[in-house]
Amino acid sequence: MIHYKRSFIRRGIALGLFCTLGLSVASAQQEPVYTNFTQNTLNVNPAYAGSRDALTLTVLHRSQWVGVEGAPMTQTLTLHTPLISERLGVGFSVMNDKIGPSNTSQAYIDLAYRQPLGDQFKLSIGIKGGGRIFQNNLTDLDGVAGDVAFAEDESSRFLPNVGAGLYLSSQGFYFGLSAPRLLKNNLRNNATSREESLTYHVITGGVIPMGKLSNIKLNPAAMVQVESGSPVAMHLMMNLIIKDKFEVGGMWRSGDAVGGLIGWNILPSLKLGYSFDYSYGFQSFTYNGGSHEAFLRFDWFKRNRIPAVTPRYF
Repeated sequence: MIHYKRSFIRRGIALGLFCTLGLSVASAQQEPVYTNFTQNTLNVNPAYAGSRDALTLTVLHRSQWVGVEGAPMTQTLTLHTPLISERLGVGFSVMNDKIGPSNTSQAYIDLAYRQPLGDQFKLSIGIKGGGRIFQNNLTDLDGVAGDVAFAEDESSRFLPNVGAGLYLSSQGFYFGLSAPRLLKNNLRNNATSREESLTYHVITGGVIPMGKLSNIKLNPAAMVQVESGSPVAMHLMMNLIIKDKFEVGGMWRSGDAVGGLIGWNILPSLKLGYSFDYSYGFQSFTYNGGSHEAFLRFDWFKRNRIPAVTPRYF
């Protein structure tokens, strides 16, 4: 029976990774990127809300291309939980992203309905609603005096949006599809048109026990970001989970970066992680100190749950 479950999980993860890789022939990405993308699922997929069966708070900070003036800097906060029936999930996510003279802040509320599929899986369908404030301080730029395109700042405006997603999960496997922004707002407040791009996300992964090496598990993950008018972005990650306490692994982002990740489950309900990546696509690593990312996640489990026996890996 144990062998059957392990084989089932392996086949599920392999199928999910295959489907995600197959979508990389499409086209994606110019939103913030993350080294440890698995810690940012709620921001892009509302169906993830409540999936950890706990009240979960995650804070993340990313400094990209350290040492470069005006380089991207991103902070996110997500909070989500199942409701009393555990068939419903609710979440809240905020993000602040700054690059050069531009600053984007966003906030969304997420709702998910969770339907069990047999004894192994749950299928969630979710929606999100909210929006973002986009501001472009063009007059802060040096060396553009006299250029009418930079003659005045673009005043901040609230741009509403909605999103939707699906999330299929078991204890050892997950697969999600989502479109976090379905409305194409005009980012400019004048006659010039600059529309937001539609974006789509596919994410999959899981945990594979290593047989006789009972203290070690493999934790593969993959994500594809598809954004109209941009190259596809493929993210791959592989971690080793050691004694359900420590994690160490590596990541690769198509045409862009490679890096490493570490994590520490300080308590069954508290996890700290750090990741680092170097950009190789445009050889920007020769001009900066790489990109650094850190997160802290807290789970408030119900009293009748024993996370040390059945830990949640995603």
